[in-house]
Amino acid sequence: MKEELKAQAKSRGIELTYKKIERYVGYGLLTGRKTSQGNASRTGVVKLFDDRSVDAICLINELNLNKNIRRQQDYIYVLFWRGYPVDLEKLRIRLMEYQTKMIKWIEDRSEYTDDQSECMDMIRSENAVKLPRNVGRPSKQFLARENIEFQKTAHTMFKTGKLLKEFLNGRITTGVFREFIQSKDTLSDEPHEESLLQHVNDWIKKNAWVNAIMTSNVQDYKDCYELIALLKEYWLVIEQQYGDIYSIPGVGDTLNILEVHHHISKLADQPFIYRFLILILINGGFSCRLIEFLNRPSVYQGWKSIVSDLSPASGEEVRFNG
Repeated sequence: MKEELKAQAKSRGIELTYKKIERYVGYGLLTGRKTSQGNASRTGVVKLFDDRSVDAICLINELNLNKNIRRQQDYIYVLFWRGYPVDLEKLRIRLMEYQTKMIKWIEDRSEYTDDQSECMDMIRSENAVKLPRNVGRPSKQFLARENIEFQKTAHTMFKTGKLLKEFLNGRITTGVFREFIQSKDTLSDEPHEESLLQHVNDWIKKNAWVNAIMTSNVQDYKDCYELIALLKEYWLVIEQQYGDIYSIPGVGDTLNILEVHHHISKLADQPFIYRFLILILINGGFSCRLIEFLNRPSVYQGWKSIVSDLSPASGEEVRFNG
């Protein structure tokens, strides 16, 4: 009952109003069983909140203090990832909206495949909008550096556009895929690239990802809950080895770069990360197989052995040589 939830929140130092409860329910952040008292048409429906609702309220209160999160509706991704019960239908609708925007973005980017100068024009146009109006005339050195950055961005955008165009057409060719991989400055490994590309094209050919969210059901989200919990167990092994996520070779440096670039105090607090990961897990169609694999004791023990072999000394070597 709302009164009980308010009392529980107050015992945690949180002032909760009926209006806030209704808003959180409307956003799908709080859920529970519904039961009618008497004539439902006159007395309405009473919501019996989940036992963990007060813990969810505490997390919501923490997220309210994060100035980098602008929309309370986006808390649903964080709550789901943390294992709290949410309104799965509202989550499904939010994911469908996000996927629709992603497809539109892919379609827009796939149009820039004929001439790289088109990419340059778009980047310059977007950058001009972002500049403050009171900025004076830039120096020649500034313009030269800016032009180099624009060229790099345009080159990446051009390669990405070609990849996305083939993605929409239903098949990615080896040449375009390899060109895209090499543009990311990764090590070239042709057998690995061929195998990865085969899996990608098989996935595209099935075309299941387009309707995966629309046709998803409660069991899909339960599987997702379980898979996330397993992934956290495996990730915990890494954190226990290094003590802190920022001390993990490669990972820590990458997070620092992303956080500085996007002006984010803590990347893990951002709903857009969880939103993207949840979308991938639901759309991928591999949750059950991956759960079965990760639940094998031999796999978990093997993972622990691999991580334990990566001593802090070897970690420093990786960071230095990388």
